[in-house]
Amino acid sequence: EILPRLDPEDAADILAELDDEDQADIAGRVSDMSLSDILDEMEPDDAADVIGDLPEERQERVLSQMEEADDVRPLLIHPEDSAGGIMTTSFMTLRPLMTAQDAINALRDWSPDDEMPYYLFVVDRDRRLVGIVSLRVLITAAPSALIGNLMRTDVITVPAGTDQEECARLLKKYGFLALPVVDNESRLLGVITVDDLVDVIEEEATQDAFRLAGMSDEESV
Repeated sequence: EILPRLDPEDAADILAELDDEDQADIAGRVSDMSLSDILDEMEPDDAADVIGDLPEERQERVLSQMEEADDVRPLLIHPEDSAGGIMTTSFMTLRPLMTAQDAINALRDWSPDDEMPYYLFVVDRDRRLVGIVSLRVLITAAPSALIGNLMRTDVITVPAGTDQEECARLLKKYGFLALPVVDNESRLLGVITVDDLVDVIEEEATQDAFRLAGMSDEESV
């Protein structure tokens, strides 16, 4: 009853923090219009999770009323527990021939939220991922320095079909804050941020602790 009366941005923050069961329950109780307004304020991957739990006939009704539907639709074609299902399509890319100052100006115009990782992805004209550049390098570089000369090209990526547990293992192994998701031609499809995998990483760490202690999951319960 309260959620539709709130500012959509505040309602989106609340809905994003709830577990899947409560999200589905609340989504089923609000109107299509209220839900679409709220989902427009959520990260695309979070909005896709909510929409994916709606009855099929309602999914399209809600999407048709969303302003950001084009950011959400691509995520709905992937399994929920895959890289493609948990990635976000809300990210900024740079081009190799941009200068550091161009990139900083673009970043300022974009005004990213707190989910933005500490490095940015560089793509070519065909959106193929060719490198990454950290914010630290970007900020400390000479304004005229080219992104192509600042970026690292040894980028670890995952295909869209990669299981979320494998994504969590990669993030933990390399200490990444984000993991790019690509198609079979290395085109950048989305980005998985560490907060998208917190629960999976915690579960993996718990299982590792049990294994070290010589306990099975059933024994731990």
